[in-house]
Order: sequence, then C-alpha cells, then structure tokens
Amino acid sequence: MNVFLLGGTGFIGYHAVQELLKRSHRITIVALPPLPSEELFPPEVSIHLVNINDLKDEELLELLKGHDSLVHAAGIDDRVVPDAPAYPFFYKENVEMSERLFRFAKQAGIKQAVMLGSYYVKFDRQWPELKLAERHPYIRTCLEQEEHSLQECGDDIRLTILELPNVFGSSPGRDPQWKSLIRYLNTASPIFYMHGGTACMSAVQVAEAIAGALENYSASGVYVLGGENLTWVQLLSRLSLLTGKSKKIHILPNWIIKMGMYYLYNQSKKHGKENGLDPRYLVDLQTALTYVDPEPARQVLGFQRGGLEDALKKTVEASLRK
Repeated sequence: MNVFLLGGTGFIGYHAVQELLKRSHRITIVALPPLPSEELFPPEVSIHLVNINDLKDEELLELLKGHDSLVHAAGIDDRVVPDAPAYPFFYKENVEMSERLFRFAKQAGIKQAVMLGSYYVKFDRQWPELKLAERHPYIRTCLEQEEHSLQECGDDIRLTILELPNVFGSSPGRDPQWKSLIRYLNTASPIFYMHGGTACMSAVQVAEAIAGALENYSASGVYVLGGENLTWVQLLSRLSLLTGKSKKIHILPNWIIKMGMYYLYNQSKKHGKENGLDPRYLVDLQTALTYVDPEPARQVLGFQRGGLEDALKKTVEASLRK
C-alpha cells in the first residue's frame, strides 16, 4: 500500500512506520518539525515536516494524492492545558482538523484509513452516570472526533478507529509521557498513589493493530485496544522493580486525591487555563478499574499477545536516561 501517515514522528507514529515498513508498504510521513532524531527512518520513507493546519487546501490535497491508505496518528492530547475555555481549543485541533483531513482524503481517492482515539470514549459509553463527555472537554471532543470523522468518511473511506488505553515503550529522541512518574518511583521518598487500575499495552502492539486494520478489509468502525489489565499498585510495582528500587506503594484515600485535584483545578483557573480533563471529576475515573477485554479487537486486527514487560523496561530506561 501507499500509506499517508500523519504524525509519523510521534511515539505511536514511529512504531507504526516500523511495522508498515516490515510489511513492505510505502510510506509518506507528515509531521511537525523538527525531527526528534536525524536518522529516525530509512531514506525510502518520504518525510514532510509541516503543520497541516498551515497548508492551503490545494497543498494538502496535493500531498494526499497518490496514496490509497491513511493513518491519522496526530492531535492534541489531554496533557496540553489551553487558555479557558478549553473546549473550543480541543474542538479546533482535533475535530475540525480531522474533518478537513478526511474531506480532502476522499478527494484524493484514499479508500481506507485508521484513526487513533482514546479509550475514555469507551468509558463514556459504559458509565453514563460519570458524565465524562459532559464534564471533560477533551473527552467530549474525542467523542465528537469519532462521530464527525465517521460521518465525513461515509461510504467513500473505510475508517477504522482504534481507542487506545495507556501505552508503553520508547521512541528515538522523545521522552516517554511516564517520565515524571518513573522518576518519582526512582526517588528515595515513600511512594503514594491512588486506588483503581487501567488497561496497558505496548506501542508495538498498537502498531500491529494499525497495520492489521489497513490490511483487513473487513475491519471498520470502532475497536477498543488493550493488552494487560493492572491495578495501579501492580503497574507501579513493576515499574519500580525495573528502576532497581522495588518499593511499597502506599494507597491514599480518594478524599485526599480529590483535595489535590481541586488544588490543580484552582491553579489552572487562577492562571486563566482550563484542563481538558477536569481535575474536580477526574478522580472518579482514575480510581475506577478502566479495564478492557482485548480479544474482540485482537481477533480482527491480529496484534500479538504479551510484550508489555519489554515495553515497560524501555519506558523506564528512556525515562531515566540523562
């Protein structure tokens, strides 16, 4: 296939490129400058370092032409804290950008696409009483991104949306998003955390799922990805062991976590900012067991079982690298 990959120099994008190259597909990457590492990809990968929001319509269309497949692995995640109100920012960067991308992908003759989403949308469907989309601007726009993208693609593009849980691993030139947590685990201080648990998988598994979605012509719609379901204590204990400091994890009661979250909310408000995930309500989600059954997606997309331990090890190594 001739694959157009938006966000190819990012953490997931990097691994997707490696997997697609392994399967002999041809790849064009569009990503924000600069390259995180000069020798990131072999010379046969075509790289365009540009913000597609800065491209004129005809320029974007020209870039997309000649490709039959698209991977949308770009966007703004919840770690970005914009000026208040947060919703218009996330809507513009994620929903409107995706609509525009797929609109011109149709015009360019692209017939299949994969878009990366968030498993937060699964839990908005599963636990309506938490009002996740209503309370969290980021989750609301994740949901709208899925709905609008499916509508834009219609019958012209076979779109597969992969809702991702917490992903581990490393990529050249980038710090893992888990860096601050792992450095906390590596200190001499007692370790305090919260109740709950989460689904975890490796970036290699996500890359295999992306390739599987492109290659399996029966795959379309929304798939929730997962690997291993771990409590926070289990996850932090494994990460701690990999730092060489096997430490006991002390669990704080939810009311203490909520006090800390209200402090974060007030700090953002004081500076005219708003979090994509509202700290006042985030505790209800983060202390739940946000687990996923990976088998339905695995049966269709064919990504491997296992591999999390190696991904955790690479995450720790990259986080502690000076």
